[in-house]
Amino acid sequence: MSHNFKRIALLRAARLFDVAAVSLTFLVAFAVGSGSDTLPSFAAVLLLRIKLVNVIIFGGYLVFCSLIFSSCGFYLSHRISGWGRRTRETLLATTLITAVHLVLPVHMEFATSSFYVVFWFLAFAVLVLTRLIGQQVLYYVRSLEETKEALSS
Repeated sequence: MSHNFKRIALLRAARLFDVAAVSLTFLVAFAVGSGSDTLPSFAAVLLLRIKLVNVIIFGGYLVFCSLIFSSCGFYLSHRISGWGRRTRETLLATTLITAVHLVLPVHMEFATSSFYVVFWFLAFAVLVLTRLIGQQVLYYVRSLEETKEALSS
């Protein structure tokens, strides 16, 4: 595989993972913000009426989140940059994606103040932790490749 192909594949995987993380934190914040102590049964989830418009709006929101992540510098090389820069980028991105909920003209009955706080905190924590873990994994992979090259020469 070429180096460019690997880079593109890793960037696409990172984008997909970030959007999945935002989706998961949205669902967890919804569950926590609802105030219910029990999870609904599988049958109750299947009986929920989900409108096509809501799916389209949520999909558009996720695309918007991906654009915010790109504009905040998530997918630039951070090999040499310090934690302060990455934390500021993540703080800005999570604040922007949370603020979008406030200005959207879509009425969300479940979106209470506790939902916004939980969503912002969880999104920030998950994105910072995934960046930390991702950096360590890439460091490990690079060190393995360097060791393999040193042994072969």
